[in-house]
Amino acid sequence: MSYYLKHHLSHQASLPSPLINLIQPKDSILDVGCGNGSLKQLFPRHQLSGVDILPDSLTLARKAGYAKVLLVNLDQDKLPFKANSFDVIICRQVLEHLLFPVKATLEMYRVLRPKGILFVSVPTRANRKFDDDYTHIRPFTRHSLATLLYDAGFTRLHFVHQLRGIPGLGLIEQLLRLNLEPAKSSLAQQLPWLRQSANIEVIARK
Repeated sequence: MSYYLKHHLSHQASLPSPLINLIQPKDSILDVGCGNGSLKQLFPRHQLSGVDILPDSLTLARKAGYAKVLLVNLDQDKLPFKANSFDVIICRQVLEHLLFPVKATLEMYRVLRPKGILFVSVPTRANRKFDDDYTHIRPFTRHSLATLLYDAGFTRLHFVHQLRGIPGLGLIEQLLRLNLEPAKSSLAQQLPWLRQSANIEVIARK
């Protein structure tokens, strides 16, 4: 199994509580880059659809209980859904792999229903895993990700800062919420475990 496949299929279900609190019981969800289908663990009663570039991912997502899974290359293909098809789109650790993230973001906007929710997470360059993965093409900053989403038509962006699974990080999270880029960079340099957790997460509305 290739390095990329191992990395891609190892993603575990983990979403910020502000997002989970927004999702309603009857919402239809599209998982862009569905990987091993771990999102079904968080939403066992929801109807989930998934797209991925790897056939092995689709097999696992189908076994996990996804209602529909489709093979899609986001750099080349349109999302195979009608406009306004989903209430929620979740795109975790995908955009950094794309040559044409603008195209993919416009497609997600198209298939999302009015007032629907898009969640995007991407690693920053401060994440030490970024350079370890040769399939990572472009690093994002908070500004560049916001520009990408606003240009596609999304509004009401809410950036989520969280470091999961590490105790005693209240003060650090407060510093991160201030969005002081030099401070975040300095912290990341000094604390290896912070670098490993350095992701940008944003909730956007159509």
